[in-house]
Amino acid sequence: MRGRYRPLITILIVTINVLVYIYTTSRGAPLLVSSEEIFYKYGFIPHYLLTDLYEGVLRIFTSMFIHADIVHIFFNMYFLWLFGSKLEGFIGHGKMLLLYLISGITATLFHVAFIPVGGYSALIIPAVGASGAISGVLGAYLLALPHTKLYICWFFMFIPLCFSLSAEAFMVIWFAQQVIYGYLRLGGVAYFAHIGGFVMGLVLGPLLTRHVARQRLTPEILRYIERVLGVIIPRPRGVSTGVKVVLVLLLLAVAGGFLYASQVTTRSQIYTSSITATRIDHEAHAQSDRVVFALTPSGLVTSTSRQEYVRILVNRLVGTPYVYNPELAERESYVEWRGYMTVSGVRVPIVLNMSARYDELGVLVESRGVMGTVSVVISQHGAAPGETMVLSFNMSSSRVHRAGQVLSGVCLVAAGVSFLAVISVTTSRGALLNPHEELFARYL
Repeated sequence: MRGRYRPLITILIVTINVLVYIYTTSRGAPLLVSSEEIFYKYGFIPHYLLTDLYEGVLRIFTSMFIHADIVHIFFNMYFLWLFGSKLEGFIGHGKMLLLYLISGITATLFHVAFIPVGGYSALIIPAVGASGAISGVLGAYLLALPHTKLYICWFFMFIPLCFSLSAEAFMVIWFAQQVIYGYLRLGGVAYFAHIGGFVMGLVLGPLLTRHVARQRLTPEILRYIERVLGVIIPRPRGVSTGVKVVLVLLLLAVAGGFLYASQVTTRSQIYTSSITATRIDHEAHAQSDRVVFALTPSGLVTSTSRQEYVRILVNRLVGTPYVYNPELAERESYVEWRGYMTVSGVRVPIVLNMSARYDELGVLVESRGVMGTVSVVISQHGAAPGETMVLSFNMSSSRVHRAGQVLSGVCLVAAGVSFLAVISVTTSRGALLNPHEELFARYL
């Protein structure tokens, strides 16, 4: 199936992604950056899975073909072609498409499941890119063709350093980075989406390559035939024992994180709030945004906002006793409060006047009022008090019923998939290759 075999599905997926990218960049900087409007229109926003299932499922697929910028799509398509074109030659067109789509769906599942650990802000932040689906291709490739030699070139002080590395060594290092970076929550990358796709690739890999890995003769009989008769019979060349051990440990770390997340989120109550804030002591336009409030067993946590005035307002409000207060359950009142709170090490004053309505749990669900405070300026020299400002605002919140239980269930499913990957890794055998055959991939 190798040699002149055409990877039609890989070519098709790359073509669709490139065409979609050309369209998404047509409204901004052509071929350089997709517009933010595109992210919010087609990107996957987890909140929709809890409030509008049809829209949420639809965005799982649309988000798989949206990329942020030229670097994002270039490396995604390069990795897809590098590994997908060769893998498709072993598993066939239909299985390649199945692997890509199922891995992309699982990537979304893992991204949602990590929200209780990574932060509830992710509920309303769009996620885009084919990275999760492509990670599934990498996972399947690892178990099917672990001994492929990759030519790798890295630049150190503008000096290229090129060397060869086996696919199993490269991918286990890559997977370890995703797990570590994911738990450290570095940058704005959805690392657990990458992990989810890769894990599903590990689960599906042996199933999709079964027809090229079936071997009824034992290794002893194969060696006897080669030695006595001089006949070389292709045999599976699987992942080495050391790499399997590392993979299993990483998978158990992932599954353990999801089991923990399932426990901490099952009793959580999640609210989405629409907030509009206007600075009335300065000529400025109103700013509006959605914010998530999560009432967890450890207390109230909130997402941030990309709008300056909304972000300042929310940061100050959660420092008062009037966003969540069980003593105010099912009450309407007018609040007048003065106090101080610490923001990034800076003590700032707050003067709050607002009308407020609370639900049966004591969570603020509707309010309108004015807040006086001081901004905080953060620079390389540290944090310092900024401008005094007065913000008028109105806020309306609604509880997403059973959201905690749904997220808990998603966490359990993700943990189950991770355990299936452990079984798949420990029992994998690789594709049938001649004992002395080496496959070489292009430059990485």
